[in-house]
Amino acid sequence: MIDRVAALADIVAPRAVARPAGLTAWPTPAAGWLGAALLLLAGIVLLLWARRLRRTLARRRLRRLAARLRRDAGSVEFQRVLPGVWADLRRAGFEGHALPQAARAQRERLLYARRPSLDALLALLEALPS
Repeated sequence: MIDRVAALADIVAPRAVARPAGLTAWPTPAAGWLGAALLLLAGIVLLLWARRLRRTLARRRLRRLAARLRRDAGSVEFQRVLPGVWADLRRAGFEGHALPQAARAQRERLLYARRPSLDALLALLEALPS
């Protein structure tokens, strides 16, 4: 029996099988940086899209108000509408210094009038670029 065990002495046992490397979604650090850059780019695109949507909606509200004023100015409560108009002008990107000359004159007429009127508001809304 010892001879049989001695005969097996020259056999080398195999090495332990190595485990495979852990599989991850980002196997290399460069891919991780690429993923972070793509995520940042997606965030920037989302913010720009939201800003454009906000501007578009504000311009749409101003156009609807102008149409409502043309149709029936008596149904509009001027003192309630005016603060929203100023806010929508800012949201739509119509700052005072960036307006065309006709719209700027109407804006100043409405802004500095003792008693602002619906006619001045309608003239401002119609003078805005579309």
